[in-house]
Amino acid sequence: VNNLEPKNVKPGTALDVKETEILTDTLSLLKDVDKVDLYFKKLTVSQHSVKAYIYDNLVVEGSYKSISENLDNLSQVIEDLHKKKIKRGTIKVSGNGYCSFQPEVDTKDT
Repeated sequence: VNNLEPKNVKPGTALDVKETEILTDTLSLLKDVDKVDLYFKKLTVSQHSVKAYIYDNLVVEGSYKSISENLDNLSQVIEDLHKKKIKRGTIKVSGNGYCSFQPEVDTKDT
């Protein structure tokens, strides 16, 4: 998880960060994601939004709430992309239950 600044790091104790609300929202999201058997490689978090990396170049973007409330739709989009062997792009999740996908175009000359 990126963008959390630890206050005190002591082995065997709970993580204490300056961004307590962000940590709480992140842990809640991770709990919801675990229920649908979905996992992220890396998270970049802020006060209002999350970038969740499925692969290095396949990212889910949205608010904590919109991602948590649309995990079934998100799982289906990810499954469809996986079947098509698509590993690059951005999945944007909005509050209305809508997931959009923007492919990342390879900019190398062929």
